[in-house]
Amino acid sequence: MDPDDLTRAFRAATDTLEPRPGFATEVIRGGKRRQVRHRIAIATGMAALIGVTGTTAVVLTSTPNSLPGQVYDFSILNGPTKGDLAGDQEYLTKVLQAWQRGREVSPNPLREGTQLTGSPKVIWAGTTPAGRAAVVGQAGETTDVAHWPEGTTPPRRGPAFGLITGDEPTMVNEAPLFAQGLPTFLFGPQDVMLITLASGPLQASGWTVGADGKGKREWLPVQSADGANLLRLPNGTDPRTVRISTSREVSKGESLLVYPSSRYAEGADRQTKQIPERTLDWSLTPYVFFKERGGYMSATIDLEKVLIDAGYLDPQAAAFVTGFRVNTFLPDGRWVLGMEYVSDFQGSRYCAIVTDGSRALSVTYGGLIEASPALLAKMRLPDNEGWLVTRYGATLRYRAGPGEPWVAATTGQAALLPADTTEVEVTVDGKPPTVVQL
Repeated sequence: MDPDDLTRAFRAATDTLEPRPGFATEVIRGGKRRQVRHRIAIATGMAALIGVTGTTAVVLTSTPNSLPGQVYDFSILNGPTKGDLAGDQEYLTKVLQAWQRGREVSPNPLREGTQLTGSPKVIWAGTTPAGRAAVVGQAGETTDVAHWPEGTTPPRRGPAFGLITGDEPTMVNEAPLFAQGLPTFLFGPQDVMLITLASGPLQASGWTVGADGKGKREWLPVQSADGANLLRLPNGTDPRTVRISTSREVSKGESLLVYPSSRYAEGADRQTKQIPERTLDWSLTPYVFFKERGGYMSATIDLEKVLIDAGYLDPQAAAFVTGFRVNTFLPDGRWVLGMEYVSDFQGSRYCAIVTDGSRALSVTYGGLIEASPALLAKMRLPDNEGWLVTRYGATLRYRAGPGEPWVAATTGQAALLPADTTEVEVTVDGKPPTVVQL
């Protein structure tokens, strides 16, 4: 786990608090730095028919370009300005002035012991489909011990970059000192334009989810433009899901940090590592076991991989966010896990995973979760195994059609109902019940 991972974990747990600069690094200093594949392990002892939990899990994926002791290349600050506006001295002067003004109000202020050195340099200036743009760079250094990579001695040096746009140049984005790798900026209306100084071949994409809950990425080549690389993203692309890879074979490429200008005011950490939010922010609750059947089951399943392989989760996501879960046995001893998860920035979704305890046998999509749902989820399981329904904090009754008697779901806020069930009655907090058609 690297400092960014830990900072984001704290941020997800305490959104109103902000770790002080270097806090995460200090916490893990002295430990062995290593990259790990983050997993969720389920190991649940069950002497129950259904167990329910509202515990939220945020699993952070590997941070792009997390290279301890990375050596920065300053040659990009020493060459001539490139781009079709490189000869427009009046414009370049305005760009440098915009950089200085922007630094004064930056959401990424320099920390104690850190300073910019030398003179800023316009690295690229050109005309894009979203208007004029320029990238400025300036060297900097720090003596802040929290920013020393292992095996190095102070001071640590690195470049900062800013994106300047418009006929009257304004700084709209920046990659602060010691950001890992060369930055990729998004700008223009809806952040539709991508610009990066990284060398190719490069591909970029956004994550889109269809009505069936499955998502996809269509990787598009980023075009060279005399010292920079540009791409106009397809309309409707969510900038928070945009990723850029340094290889035509995405699995073999590095994933570069992306800075959406529409979120510049949030600061660099939140820009580049955004964690999607759940639709309903239920408080954390312990496991509740409904003791109606004997037996014990223990399973360890990589839920992240299961959902990625089934097409429901973005393999390039910054975090794997889960929430309210339901656990139950099928008559033949197989186990069903109903799980709230977040695959993009549209909100929570629900799915049911059938497993034999060692591997996933099927994944059933339950749809987006509404802000005020009568039922959190209703899913017909494969092979006519019945309906998995749940509503946090509710009591449930069900029946096989109008005129049929209501049957109490004695497991309370979650139930595995017979396949011929057509209606579920949901009662929450003593309010009048709501009948949901299956």
